[in-house]
Amino acid sequence: AAATAAAPAAALAAAPAALPALPPAPAQIVEGRRVGSSVSTTSTAVSATSTVQSEEAEQLRLSKVEVKALEQRLAEGLAMAAEDAVGHRNQGLEVASGALAREALIAAQLEETRRARSVELRALVNRISKLHGCVAGGA
Repeated sequence: AAATAAAPAAALAAAPAALPALPPAPAQIVEGRRVGSSVSTTSTAVSATSTVQSEEAEQLRLSKVEVKALEQRLAEGLAMAAEDAVGHRNQGLEVASGALAREALIAAQLEETRRARSVELRALVNRISKLHGCVAGGA
């Protein structure tokens, strides 16, 4: 039994010299290199997985940077809008207070003019009364 097993082994050992070498199977070529063992294939698969993970990590990092930049622009925009709102409110208050001040000034001028006219009218009535011989306040 041992002699029959040895004969095919000897024939196989002599065969590679007689036959041309076959190209490697597609599963044995990874990234342009021939892979001879399953350990090498596994490490290449792990390497490919880690490359994908590192690309995803880089994409995530870039996305985080972009989000921070957008958050900063948003915060600056909100600050500018708030500043504009305060400015418009203050301008509105100035306009309103200016209008109130003008109104108060006009009211004071009107009251002063009314009093002056009243005094002038009383003086005129007194003069007319003296000219006609009437006594003011009597009937």
